[in-house]
Parts: sequence; structure tokens; C-alpha cells
Amino acid sequence: MKPHFRVQLLGSSTKPESPYYGNKGKLRQIAEAALFHFSYGMGTALSLSRSWERTYYRLNPRREESVQFPRRTYESDLISYYQLALSSDSLMLGYIALYKILEHFFSSASEKVLHKRMIDKLVVPEFSHTKVNQLRELVDIMRKHDQRMDEPRMLATVLEQFQPDEIVSWVKEYEGASEPYYTIPQVLFEQTHTLDMNPDKIASSLAKRIYHIRNVLVHNKEGELPRFIPFSGQEAVLSKEIPIMLFLAEQLVLRTGKDI
Repeated sequence: MKPHFRVQLLGSSTKPESPYYGNKGKLRQIAEAALFHFSYGMGTALSLSRSWERTYYRLNPRREESVQFPRRTYESDLISYYQLALSSDSLMLGYIALYKILEHFFSSASEKVLHKRMIDKLVVPEFSHTKVNQLRELVDIMRKHDQRMDEPRMLATVLEQFQPDEIVSWVKEYEGASEPYYTIPQVLFEQTHTLDMNPDKIASSLAKRIYHIRNVLVHNKEGELPRFIPFSGQEAVLSKEIPIMLFLAEQLVLRTGKDI
């Protein structure tokens, strides 16, 4: 049996008796509450959108190219997140899915840095396993590495796997096709970010930008700002930030593939 909804309309000639008449904010809250009750009872998503711009957002509008038959296979989990990002109607979900592709490499990228430092220590001619002070120095290298490797630093380490000119070239091409965006100050959820194109700083600058947006999307603690509010028009920010995430995720998937 189909659900039946009864809606009572107030005629324009009759003065409404509701104390909320004219209070748009309160009326919106009541409408949202009604939709929540309908969704609760039916198990169907209903939303009162403040912005319809999402209809025009696409994660991958930049190309329609012919492609060759694959010469490599790719990590299935990463492909799943990539397809989720492209197919989702939610820019929030799309951004998080692409972030998860970057996050997949946190451990291997940070271990690569640690292993190099350890090898540099182990191969020096004077190193010996019988010298206590050198063993302590080796342990100290590992401890300091673990202390520094929080999530923002691990993200930066993943981005450092790219050659700086790879990211610089992509940004120049992207901005050349439209207008400057990443390289000029942008207020992103109450923080101002400008991508530093200096080869020595571009990875850390980009990591800081990405991690800030990730936190805004993931966290929603009461009373803490900034927060991402779906259907509020904030999707416009994500639509500008996703292209570089898509580039990074695609490159990581491609370069970690295995030859057939």
C-alpha cells in the first residue's frame, strides 16, 4: 500500500494563525523535521536542498579520450574507491573516496623514508653491531621517525613520491585551461590556502590543504567549526578541489600497477 500524505494549504486571503508565519528559518526547520520523519518511516532519502548546483558538478569533465587495452593490472581496492568517486552523486563522498586512495599508501611511503635512513646508517664503514652508541643512534632514528609520522606528515610523504614538476605541470595546465585557482589565495572552509609551487615545499603545502578539507568533511563535532554541511552550496568548494585529488589518485593507481 502506497503511503498517503495529506497537505493543507493556507489560502492567501486567510490570515495564518501559526506563530511561525514569516519566520523562514523556523519554517525551514519544520520542513526539514517533516522530511526526516518521512524518511524515517519510509527508509527513503528526502532532502530540502539549499542549492541545486550539484546537478552541474562532474568529477571528471576534462576529457573524452580513446584508450588502449590495459597493459597492467591495478589494485582492486583502489579501483573500487576510484569508481565510487566517479559514480557518486555526493561530492563529499567522492572527495573522501579519492583521499582513501592516497591514504592507502601512508604506511609504505613512510616506511620507505625510514628504510632509507636506516640503510644510510648501516652502510657507513664504521658501523658495527658491537658498538652500543651506534645501535642507540639507529634506535633513535626509528623513534624520531615514529614521532614525526602523524597523518599530515604521512600524506606529505605520499605526495613526495611524485616529482615536484609533475604536480607543477598539472597545475599550470589546469589553470591555463581556465583561470588561476590553486596558486592564488582561496578561503577553504575558513582557512586560506595558496599552493606553494616551490619544488621543496609543494608536497607539504598540498598535503596541508588536502588534510584540512578531509578533516572538515569527516568531523562534525558540536560547536566546532568549520564544518561541511551537505546541500548548503559548499559543494562549490569541493568541485574546485576535487580535480587535483583526481589527478593524484589516478597517478598513484597507474604507477603501482603490475605488468600483465
